[in-house]
Amino acid sequence: ALRDFLTDNGAPPATWPQREWDLHSLTLAAWHFHPELDVALAAYQKARVHEQTVNARINPGVHLPLEHHSDTIGGQSPWLIGILLELVFEREAKRLARRAQAQSETRAAGIHMDETAWNIYSRLRQSAMDYYAAGMQAGQLEDQIRIAAEVLHLLERRKELGRAGAFELSTAQIELQRLRLLQAGQQYVQIGRATSELQSHVRISY
Repeated sequence: ALRDFLTDNGAPPATWPQREWDLHSLTLAAWHFHPELDVALAAYQKARVHEQTVNARINPGVHLPLEHHSDTIGGQSPWLIGILLELVFEREAKRLARRAQAQSETRAAGIHMDETAWNIYSRLRQSAMDYYAAGMQAGQLEDQIRIAAEVLHLLERRKELGRAGAFELSTAQIELQRLRLLQAGQQYVQIGRATSELQSHVRISY
């Protein structure tokens, strides 16, 4: 069903299951699975059906009233039954007002559906931006670690030649260790959290 939904909305997957997702395909997947949009769509469809039927004239009603009486002289039955026909004559202005109200309710339901879809997209986009930002920060930190490792290597060579002291070498080792610990913590907290939020918005599982 998801594959057909992606295809119908201009994002046909090259392979299935799809392994690479861009913001467009992720948005379509979120719209396909998110229960909030299903509720909003159902409300909109209900309002449209009401709008199509609200202008119909009220059907006449037929009732069969049954009454009990005490006059049974001559073998008459103590029960009386009749036919009551109920006709409702509604003014044209009232019917038009009811139709206008139904049209307004349909428009409001449509606006609410669009707003729900936009909110889902907005939250998904923010999660995607957090995910990509975490990846960029991880790349920058990787460059810092590489530079710190090169500095440490050069200081080790200089110490072997007697041109650097133990304090400089220890400082470089501590800095490299600090960057590596920072990298481990960043990967666990930032990327893990962003991935969890992204999956929670899309609600996909293979």
